[in-house]
Amino acid sequence: MNHVLGDEERAKNPTIGLHTDFSFSTFDTQFDFVLARSVWTHASRNQILVMMDEFKSTTTPEGVFLTSYVPADSQENSYKESEWLGRSEQSEQGGYAFHSLDWITEMSAKRGLRVEALTTNIVKGQVWLKIIHQS
Repeated sequence: MNHVLGDEERAKNPTIGLHTDFSFSTFDTQFDFVLARSVWTHASRNQILVMMDEFKSTTTPEGVFLTSYVPADSQENSYKESEWLGRSEQSEQGGYAFHSLDWITEMSAKRGLRVEALTTNIVKGQVWLKIIHQS
């Protein structure tokens, strides 16, 4: 945690967890802010949808979700398998799951969420997305 958060962020006592089912409700709280760095870069579409649903149901109306993803150049080249892609406790195989911003935007809108792709701090091709509740 020290290599990700500075003193100011740590002073806020963030809740950090690893949940392979992608649930936020296990924390039993309403979040103001959710951060998922290099998660959607390996997640399947279904896993992303779970995270969207969990964000929607476990955050305050002002909640913000920052997540990074690797853009696909088309819907056809998006990752469509159902499993996590990349290193994990189940796999030593690396890899990136590419996703279409159009698909992410469409699925977010269906859940009453709005997506904004951020144009700064792009690392290794991963673009940050800011997801908020639609007003």
